[in-house]
Amino acid sequence: MLVRNKNVGLSIAMLLFVLLLPRADIADENKQLESKLISALSDFAKANALSDEQLRRLLGESLLNAPYFSKGGLGLIDSKETYIVLDDVQNKILLNHQEWQGLDSSKTEIVLVDDRRVLGSVGGVDLSNLKIVVFSPKEVHFVNMSNYAGGRFPRYLPSKSSQ
Repeated sequence: MLVRNKNVGLSIAMLLFVLLLPRADIADENKQLESKLISALSDFAKANALSDEQLRRLLGESLLNAPYFSKGGLGLIDSKETYIVLDDVQNKILLNHQEWQGLDSSKTEIVLVDDRRVLGSVGGVDLSNLKIVVFSPKEVHFVNMSNYAGGRFPRYLPSKSSQ
């Protein structure tokens, strides 16, 4: 595996996870909507004889494989004008009025960006087996690209005084 910057693998996974999954902290006013959505999804699963796993996979595929439309060979990925150059011989990102160039476009590459810069990249990744794990003090998020699953686990860390 080619690592272009030190220790970027975990950072790349963290950014991908944040980009691919909705925030776990749902505001109180959205709790009722969330409940209605879960109820509607449950009814849909029952009406179509889907198991919980089949429903999760269908939702994951819908979220992670939703088609976007490009314009002029560029794909806009956020409201801060971060673009992916789609039709070039190299993997490229336009970010903060700068161009970042990665590997040859025939190669798979994971790139970690924030709203100001490219933080790093990793090449040679087998996306069919990719798992992304993001640790934070209160929870751990994950995305499993092999089955389009994702979620979060709450964390209950021991206090520093008990260690």
